[in-house]
Amino acid sequence: MIRERSGFDWEEGRRLRGWVARTDAIDAVIAGREGIFGEKVPLPAVNSSFDFAIPVDGSLPLDGAAPSIIDRRGKPRSMATMADLGARLRFFSLEHPDPDAIAVLYRELDIHRAPAVVRGRKLRYRAQIETTTGLRELT
Repeated sequence: MIRERSGFDWEEGRRLRGWVARTDAIDAVIAGREGIFGEKVPLPAVNSSFDFAIPVDGSLPLDGAAPSIIDRRGKPRSMATMADLGARLRFFSLEHPDPDAIAVLYRELDIHRAPAVVRGRKLRYRAQIETTTGLRELT
């Protein structure tokens, strides 16, 4: 079923499916929200170095409307070790049939720089990224 849905999403131009939010308190974030985020899973399985919240069925939280949650256990952001190739996120939004409910969840989670949430027929992300060759949009 997931493979079929992924193919459909790709054909519909729905290639940007979700995002990850970092926390230093994964247990507090997922407490009472296991139905959305799932369980804390140490990764990798051997000598784990971070925790990731994964729904039991392996799906994206709220089909991708909610972020996946990562806790790097106090380690610095991995972005600090990546080469800067000049790409900058300029705008990030989510279209959703119930934008108010998603916006409330984002506020409850106190997400820094959450996507703007607007009403749309179905879930769809849009990201505008400034690159060295100009502005590009991902959907």
